[in-house]
Amino acid sequence: MLAERYAEYVPAGPGVSKVIWDLAATGWVLDRAWASTVLTPSPILTNELTWSRDAGRHVVAEVTAVERDAIFGELFKRLALLGGCR
Repeated sequence: MLAERYAEYVPAGPGVSKVIWDLAATGWVLDRAWASTVLTPSPILTNELTWSRDAGRHVVAEVTAVERDAIFGELFKRLALLGGCR
């Protein structure tokens, strides 16, 4: 159930924020300083539904941290310009 998944995801306690990783790619495109990345071999999904690494594979940029407030600030600024956030 969606409500249970939400409850598992949201951290306990008031005032604690949680990163929305879906915004990491958007933030990285808008300003690379908002998303710390490392280059790493692309992962392989195994039959056991776990991730495996092979150093011979092509590299990808993996986001390790995001500037959540900067990304949300830009999101709300753009929504306000469009009249979607008041």
